[in-house]
Amino acid sequence: VQYCQSDLIMLTLEEVTKSTAIKTSTDNAFDDIIDSNSVDNDSDNDDDGEDEKGCTISPAQKHLNLQNDDLYIEFSSRSHDIGEYLQNAVNAPSESLKKLKASLKTIDGYIRSEVVSQHSALLSQSDDVAKLESDLKLIRDRVHMMENHITRIRNGVINPFNDFKKKSKQSLNLQIGEAYLRAILRVKKSLLQLNDHFHKNKDIVKSALFISEIMAQLNKSEIPLEGIHVIDAKRDYINSVYQQIGDLGKQKLSSGLRSLNQPNIAIGLQVFYNLGAANKLAHIVENVLHTLKQQCREHLKNALHADKSSGTHAQSHSGAGDDGKSGAGAATDTLEDSLSKNKKSPEALLSSSSSSSALSVKSALLIRLDKGISHHLFGTLLQVWNLEKVLRKKNDNAQRPYIELVSDVFQSTLVFWASMMEIIKEELESAAHTSVFIENVLTNEYPRLYQMLTDFYHKVESTTSHHDQTLPPNQQPLLTKISGKQHREYLIAAIDKFKSLFVGKCVERMQQPLNILFGNQDVRAIPTVADMRTLWTTFYNELKLTEDTPALQVHIGGVVYAEGVLPM
Repeated sequence: VQYCQSDLIMLTLEEVTKSTAIKTSTDNAFDDIIDSNSVDNDSDNDDDGEDEKGCTISPAQKHLNLQNDDLYIEFSSRSHDIGEYLQNAVNAPSESLKKLKASLKTIDGYIRSEVVSQHSALLSQSDDVAKLESDLKLIRDRVHMMENHITRIRNGVINPFNDFKKKSKQSLNLQIGEAYLRAILRVKKSLLQLNDHFHKNKDIVKSALFISEIMAQLNKSEIPLEGIHVIDAKRDYINSVYQQIGDLGKQKLSSGLRSLNQPNIAIGLQVFYNLGAANKLAHIVENVLHTLKQQCREHLKNALHADKSSGTHAQSHSGAGDDGKSGAGAATDTLEDSLSKNKKSPEALLSSSSSSSALSVKSALLIRLDKGISHHLFGTLLQVWNLEKVLRKKNDNAQRPYIELVSDVFQSTLVFWASMMEIIKEELESAAHTSVFIENVLTNEYPRLYQMLTDFYHKVESTTSHHDQTLPPNQQPLLTKISGKQHREYLIAAIDKFKSLFVGKCVERMQQPLNILFGNQDVRAIPTVADMRTLWTTFYNELKLTEDTPALQVHIGGVVYAEGVLPM
């Protein structure tokens, strides 16, 4: 801006100088003319008004009108043809020359009269021009001073600034080059350390740390290492090792959970923490919990599969198991063998065989269900509980326990415990809805199902109630303890549907002897011995059926009294 302003000032001053010079030259010419006219007038006052050329200036010449001169009009016309004029002048040279001199004299007199008439104005303008010249000189001095200041500023500020800008850019390029060189050297050094720990020492924890650092350097957006031959040659190897370390970490974590080996669980978690800090760790914990939930479902589905119950029974009766026969075929072979050995009627043998087959299928189903709940589900819950303990023991670099890093996906074993109870409820009801046989088994054997869940809860309570002294003091009170009446009731509530069906059948079976005993008072006021025997036998059988569940006996007694005895 300063340069533009100085240039504009210089251009303006040059224009003013030019115009002033023109005016000055014009004024000097006019002054010469006026001086000559004054001399002529003074010398010719006594010579009857003759000028220096001997021409007399009369008062009429002061008011000359050039429009009356034909030759002036002809020459001033835009359509004047000089060739035509010269041709006419050649034809009459003396006359044409005379007219031309007369026109020139007239024009000269007109100019002189105009100069004389504007004499005062020209004098005043010459004074203004002189003042302008002095102002212009002052402006020139100021402009020259400004130029000196600008030159000093350019030499003292602008040039050093340009040098600083250039050196700053060079410094930035050096820093970028240094960052690239440092990243490349860091990757190469980490690759050497990775090779020592992964291939030689088989230490997957430190290997995960080094491969994570290498991946972080390769994925930096501000320092992209694509196109560098030293790095590109190792990319496939780096990705392969990264995948192998992840797979080994999963295997270590899985084997540690299955064997309840906390050191192996800790190694697996440490591997995934080193691979990707909290995000990677939370992701693997979420996958582990999801897998364990799916395993719980699969164990219950397999235990409640009616076809497997039939197949187990058929295989036990066939005695071979390798002949590839189905359960129905094996049952038919068994029936034919019985007919050949025992000379009984086919109808009797078929009835007894069907009854024993149903009992065996029911027993096999209940055995598998008991094993699935007390062994598989309990083992799965222990895996989650040990996972929680390791997450509370391990700390990151900021001394935060791992369980805080995965709090978005896992807080404690209680959450998984609630999910397990929901899975038990869903799978039992789903199996009962799919098969009437399973529904009847679960309903009729509700006391046994109740006892299964009660035993399962006692195992869970006794296991999770132990204090782990290896935990940090601040984490010991936070470790999950599944105990108390409330947790047991939540677990038993998962089979409430079958409880309602079982109690309904109990009341129905006990309603009939009650009706015989108290329902026909008009016909028979006093019950007979047979009526009493039937009543007590029925009561005894129901109590025998629920002898392992005292709470259920109390509940059934209350329902019978409320719905059977009181209305009568």
